[in-house]
Amino acid sequence: MWRFLMCAALVLGGCIGSDEDTVMSAVGDPPVVEDRERIETLASGYRAHPAFERQWALGRIGADVAYARLAIEHGEDVRPGAGVTVGVYDTGIDQDHPAFAETRIDEVFLPGTFDETGVMIPSHGTAVASVIAGTPASSLADGAQGVAWGVDLMVLALHSGPPDPEFPPELEMPQTEWFPPPLDILPLYDDENSEEFRAILDWRDGERRVEFLNLSVASQGLIEDYTETELRSVMAQTIAAIAQEGVDEKTIFVWAAGNDNGIRCLPDQPSCLDGRVVASSPNLDAGLAARIAELRGHTVAVVGITEDGEIDEYSNRCGLAAEWCVAAPGDGIVLAYFGPDEDGTPGVRETSIWGGTSFAAPMVTGGLAVMKHRFRGQLSNTDLLARLLETADRSGRYADEKVYGRGLMDLDAATAPVGLRRVAMGLRVAGPSETLGRTELGLGGALGDSLERSLGFREIVSFDGLGAPFWHRLGEHMTRPAPSAAQARLRALLAETADSDRMGRSALGLRRTDRGGTAPWQAHFLGAQSGTDSGHLGLAKGAFALRYGGDGDLQLDAFSSIGMEDVPPVAGAVLSWPGETIGFRGGWLSERESALGTRAEGAFGRLEANGVFVGIEGETTLAAWRVFGGAEIGLTRPDSGDGLIEGLSPLATSAAEVHAERALGEGRTVRFSLAQPLRVEAGRVRFSIPIARTVTGEVVRESIASNLVPSGREVDLSAQWRQRLDMGGELRLGAHLGIEPGHRADAGPDLNLLAGYRLTF
Repeated sequence: MWRFLMCAALVLGGCIGSDEDTVMSAVGDPPVVEDRERIETLASGYRAHPAFERQWALGRIGADVAYARLAIEHGEDVRPGAGVTVGVYDTGIDQDHPAFAETRIDEVFLPGTFDETGVMIPSHGTAVASVIAGTPASSLADGAQGVAWGVDLMVLALHSGPPDPEFPPELEMPQTEWFPPPLDILPLYDDENSEEFRAILDWRDGERRVEFLNLSVASQGLIEDYTETELRSVMAQTIAAIAQEGVDEKTIFVWAAGNDNGIRCLPDQPSCLDGRVVASSPNLDAGLAARIAELRGHTVAVVGITEDGEIDEYSNRCGLAAEWCVAAPGDGIVLAYFGPDEDGTPGVRETSIWGGTSFAAPMVTGGLAVMKHRFRGQLSNTDLLARLLETADRSGRYADEKVYGRGLMDLDAATAPVGLRRVAMGLRVAGPSETLGRTELGLGGALGDSLERSLGFREIVSFDGLGAPFWHRLGEHMTRPAPSAAQARLRALLAETADSDRMGRSALGLRRTDRGGTAPWQAHFLGAQSGTDSGHLGLAKGAFALRYGGDGDLQLDAFSSIGMEDVPPVAGAVLSWPGETIGFRGGWLSERESALGTRAEGAFGRLEANGVFVGIEGETTLAAWRVFGGAEIGLTRPDSGDGLIEGLSPLATSAAEVHAERALGEGRTVRFSLAQPLRVEAGRVRFSIPIARTVTGEVVRESIASNLVPSGREVDLSAQWRQRLDMGGELRLGAHLGIEPGHRADAGPDLNLLAGYRLTF
């Protein structure tokens, strides 16, 4: 790529402008802030889908944004919830319904149950399952979209036929809609319920198991009307089954809170006021966590809200179970219908709109599956539930925990980082860490594109305030010098030049002092005369130096920038013998916070280096041209620690430049230059990168070795024309062409055109 830059400056006793010659540019997106523009673009695409538009609930819970984050990581054809198996404990499912055209379904029939035919009543299980897994690509024109259409379903079909004729007459339901079961009935169901739950929990298909179990079925009776002692005495086996004692990765039970509020009741019944139930807590099954401690953390009750955001009129409230209860949309839900039509025609497959906490619960079940997909299965199911409850929307009306519990489920918040993201430095998520925001590797120019090529697209994981993993390209945490720094080129153009009886500038920017000079000691700042950082001392540009010119033309330069502001802390010395035609030099350079200009911050840890270099410089005359220049080689021994860099080998380096200058008369001079900036010729680095976590909180790390030799070799060609003016000062014009700038083989040429006026006094 050709780039043309026109620059100009007026110099009074030096170059006016910034002292900073290197412009840093980020590699990739900002390392901490999400790409909100891309997320919103993708989310708007999901919102525009007709099936999404019909399902108002999806937008209310932030599903579109969660889908967008999945699409960024896995591609736009991602199927949310993919790889997660969800259980549905319900009446069964019509596997041939178009809503499940892309869904893998395993259906298990309990003894005495049968496959639904859609003859007498609509399939409740089909409707519930579609809220979880209904595909937006249904062949039905008004198909129902579920929250996580990429999941696999395991359906346990319950008894849904006529009442059992052997049901004890004395236990027949009274002629009322409200039937809080008395304690003497509950033991009759304890064996059956516990057996069914264990069947689900023990189900396996290879490595597949039920991660989240939706239970849109429940007994009437509010949890607040039963004591812990009573429940343990009549539901011991059911409680034991749900508790899953000894199981490391527990299945989450997601319960519909119940649709009992406001139904008819008898005056002597619990929670009955003026002939109507006041359902101030979830029903018996959904609210068990409020009474039974060992169920907490892996069971949750779900209450329903309407499209205007209010609690459903008929929905139970969270009440006593508020800490283990959450709200989700439950009214006006578009879902799959399988049953008779209005004329009694059986087996009709279409969509319908229903309401109830039966459909709020699968919103949460599907949401948990999306979260498990988002975090690549690296959070335990209990961690996912805790995160869903912690990130729920508790603003405004949802702050009323007696009604809404922990608030309204928010998949946007649940799939976004909570608090600061941190990079683990050890083997535990909860162990030592560094904030991601200050984690950066500022690449020195000598490394070129070596680390970007080998590591830039590799992933590094960070963890938010709740321990959830988030992945980034490692290249997002590297910065590199810009391939063209116009300010540096302009400074080189306007730099002080050597007189004709002195040796010209070498790759170091050192000059020979006159023999017999009156002052053996000189003070100066490195780089003030060179305008280039081709050689090793470019790493110490701006450092204060003392030069001693002793007998035999030997010169000693000692320099340091330690304690100086805005200059990297370095120290060192150079011993040189300029000679008349050929000169030699050798030096030592200590970098306190970098290695060849590469600096580490945050999780990258500590980085410093000591290096030596030797060089040759010379000058000769060819016809009317004065030719001068030099070359260097070096060996740097870096040291790292306390971070992601496990080890660095010694680094071999090189730099060179040559100039040809000619006086044209009448105050005009022309110069041509050829230079190779400092470049690594050999060296390797090894990183220990956190890439994942286990469900038990261990950090998975990967050891990665990288070659530090760049893919290209930068060659800088420049031409300079100077004209002294009668009015004083000097007009200068220059052109600079960088080939493979930044030592990048794939980089296009970098062209700079410059102009300046220098006036000294």
